[in-house]
Amino acid sequence: MKHSKRLDKSMSMNNDILTTHFVVSDIMLSIIIPVFNEESILRGTLDRIIMHMETTKHKNAYEVVIVNDGSTDDTRTIMNRIRNKKVVCVHHDTNHGITSALKTGLLFSQGDTIATFDSDMSYPIYNIDRMLLLYGNSMADIVIGIPRVLQTSSFRCILSKTSNFIESILFGINLGAISSVCRIWDANAMKKVLLNTEDDGFAGLTESVIHARRMKMKVLSTKVTYNNITGRKSRMNLWKTIKAYIRMNIRLLGDEVGK
Repeated sequence: MKHSKRLDKSMSMNNDILTTHFVVSDIMLSIIIPVFNEESILRGTLDRIIMHMETTKHKNAYEVVIVNDGSTDDTRTIMNRIRNKKVVCVHHDTNHGITSALKTGLLFSQGDTIATFDSDMSYPIYNIDRMLLLYGNSMADIVIGIPRVLQTSSFRCILSKTSNFIESILFGINLGAISSVCRIWDANAMKKVLLNTEDDGFAGLTESVIHARRMKMKVLSTKVTYNNITGRKSRMNLWKTIKAYIRMNIRLLGDEVGK
């Protein structure tokens, strides 16, 4: 399915989007990878994704969409050197946040099914097999990968666990780790959800699940392998993210009251 048949320019929230190596073909699965200052790992991440996907039944019908969210290192240069017809490279000139990068990735994706993963492969790419199986068998709109064991030393996991606890109380959602970026989406469902998601950062990942549930979508979770990556500086701004979560919950609770 061509992206123009499913998506329109209303998905583009930014005016600084540039893309390279855009190839139109019969793609069924799009894998979106948002990146920010990942010059040291980007090539290895892409190699691992392609190496795995070439062993699957999707080897002739997938693409990898890398969205550079305003990196200030050599990430852009590395991406511009990629010469692979299965890879689409998209650039933001400035940093907008991980959810904004997913919105842009969707705009340039051609697949009916979308997979989203972290650039550091903390959720290894082979998790995609288990998640796609559940997605296909259950007819779900979204499948979220949650860590088999939450590593308490990981800030991302602590935030995820805390967020899930809060959202279970406020909105009755208990899926395990709704802030996880490791997901399989129906492309049309993803578009509907992200068009209603206001937060462009990490909080937007949680907000998208709340909107999906409000839209009566089928959202499932499944346990997947998670590797606590050590020695890497977190790309997450602690206080900015906490404030964003607070604003998001106040806004969405206000929506509930206003109904």
